[in-house]
Amino acid sequence: MNPLRRQLTIHVHSEPGSLGLPSPQAEGAAAAAARLAGRWLRWSLRAPADRLTLPAAAAVWLAGTILRASHVPALYVGAVAAVALPAVAYAVMHYRSHGHGKSRDEAAWRASKAAMAVLVAGVWLTCAAHWGVLAGPWCITSLVFLVLAASGYALVRADDVTRGRRDWRGEKTRWHTVSKLYGLQGSHLLHSEATRLGRAMIVDVTGTGRRASHLAARDTAERIAEHKRLPASRVQVHPDAIAGRIRISIRDRDPWAHPVPHPVLDDDPEIQLPATQSVTDPIVVGQDPEAGRPLEITLYDEDGAKGLMIVGITGAGKTVLLNDIMERLTSCDDVLVWDINLSKAKENRRWAPACDLTAHGPHARRDALAILRLAKKVIEFRGMSETDDAVHIPAATDPAIVIRVDEMDELQGGSDQISMAIKEVLNKINSKKRSEGVILIEAAQRGVITHTGSADIRANFDTFAVAKVRGRSEMMHAMGDLGLDLPDMTTYGEGQPGVWAIATLGGEYQAGRTFFLKHLGDITRLAEARPPRATLPPALREYLGDAYERLKTGQVTAHVVSDEPARQPWMTDLEKELSQVSEDVFEQMDRIRRTNDETRARLDAIDAAQAALPELTPEQEEFYRHAVAEREKQAAATVDIPAEHRENILRLARDGASSGELVRFLGVSRQTIWRYMFALRVEGVVELRGRGRGARWHMKDDPAA
Repeated sequence: MNPLRRQLTIHVHSEPGSLGLPSPQAEGAAAAAARLAGRWLRWSLRAPADRLTLPAAAAVWLAGTILRASHVPALYVGAVAAVALPAVAYAVMHYRSHGHGKSRDEAAWRASKAAMAVLVAGVWLTCAAHWGVLAGPWCITSLVFLVLAASGYALVRADDVTRGRRDWRGEKTRWHTVSKLYGLQGSHLLHSEATRLGRAMIVDVTGTGRRASHLAARDTAERIAEHKRLPASRVQVHPDAIAGRIRISIRDRDPWAHPVPHPVLDDDPEIQLPATQSVTDPIVVGQDPEAGRPLEITLYDEDGAKGLMIVGITGAGKTVLLNDIMERLTSCDDVLVWDINLSKAKENRRWAPACDLTAHGPHARRDALAILRLAKKVIEFRGMSETDDAVHIPAATDPAIVIRVDEMDELQGGSDQISMAIKEVLNKINSKKRSEGVILIEAAQRGVITHTGSADIRANFDTFAVAKVRGRSEMMHAMGDLGLDLPDMTTYGEGQPGVWAIATLGGEYQAGRTFFLKHLGDITRLAEARPPRATLPPALREYLGDAYERLKTGQVTAHVVSDEPARQPWMTDLEKELSQVSEDVFEQMDRIRRTNDETRARLDAIDAAQAALPELTPEQEEFYRHAVAEREKQAAATVDIPAEHRENILRLARDGASSGELVRFLGVSRQTIWRYMFALRVEGVVELRGRGRGARWHMKDDPAA
């Protein structure tokens, strides 16, 4: 039926002699009342504990009056209000709390409080139905009700959950005011929580009209720090995992004021470390001072062994991080550590009793190469074994092998035969280690090829630990594009050692400070109490041959520092193998030298021809200068730089970037990069500073565009 016709029919039957249409005044009053009631209900439901408690108390008092006037038996009222309703309230509150992510104990506690409130109200209703709301001297029933209602309201207001929700509503309201000071107009606060050092927030920025990646920049962090009167490094702004959101971390207190004591050396540690563990479990090396969470590194998972690259300048805390890693590895019963450090290796020598094989000191280069070749043979042996497991499962009788290399530039930074052989073996180990249970840990001061060996070796790492570096470009040397999403480690730790960002190729990262394990006496006590508990299986040990046995039994005497390296019988065959260098290599080097000489001669001839040209008059110089500038503008106008490439180039140029870094970052050819940079230079945006290998592109101090 048509709605208008149905309305007319109703009013015709209700009011004979007229059409029965309601008056506009009556309809307007009813609609206004309905709107007001709806608004009040929505306003109350936003905070029911605060806003519905008093109206609910009045409704209970009115219900008691109605029950007494209706002569409802108090027995029935008690059965329903004091028995059934508390049980229903408990079940409903427990279901809602547990469904919203609360723990079982917390859900039971909240449900018990709701059931207790309903029980008290039910008992009072039973008394009111029996005696009346005004019964007793001085209307004692109503006085008791007032006391109970006031007490209940006060308890609800003081409840932690209610107070937290009230504070959260106030914080969301205040955000719309302070967000204008941060340059985040139109954003909405989604989550805010107090941390050990300040506050962490998640903000929805879709209403600002700008991308989260644009807002998660130094400018936003500086605005917030300026408003809070804090050092700029105390505020971090990063894109959230969900698009359109940013994460803001504000640290009101200095997070790096005090070192974090190591749990095994602390009488009352905040983080408890297990006495024994498996290498397949995450290794705890420190603590996030903001959230108090453990700082973890995963070296082995269901996909197999990982590769960890550690990068930090001198004094950044690499040695302490390696000590923390060793402390956890020596507590594993399914791991053998093969330790290599061709520098001074003071700490490494203290860890030697807990290692299976070692190569320590500048005279142990041949031992280091032998250890790496043994690791390669382990990979070969396990790859040929007939097992049903696609990935090696570490066990005490068939452990994972951890190759820990400190000072990578000392190991493979040279150009001699041993260094070339080391680079080749490392490349093969790093590309095949995952499924065969060989973990590679490398530590270096920089992530460049001269420190890590080669681009192939560096490309196969999937876990990175970066500490204090000289520039963000150093982070990208080690991590590639992942370095852009991490905190800027040039300022993040405020100059304190031991502050690390640990990231994986999946984009996840943690930041915190490592445990303080630096004193040699503590290391000695730990190492002597933790000899290797795992052993290689007999078949694998036989496959490794005499080289493994000699290294294992002679690892102490072979590393004694002397003027000449200690010689062992097995070194003779190794020297013969290394000395067999193809003559083609030397012929190729001679061709390169001849080509360089010819190129140098042509350049000298060009310089001589230019010197013989007559000098130009000032008018001619000005004419040619103007002509060259016009030609450059015309040529630059033909260069089309994609918007995303322009943005990334300018972002890298803020700290300075070489042409090679831009090629690797953008994934384009070197010729394309030179065309881009030529156009940007003509526009007056960038300039080239330095010469030769030190030449880097920088943003101009006052760019024209």
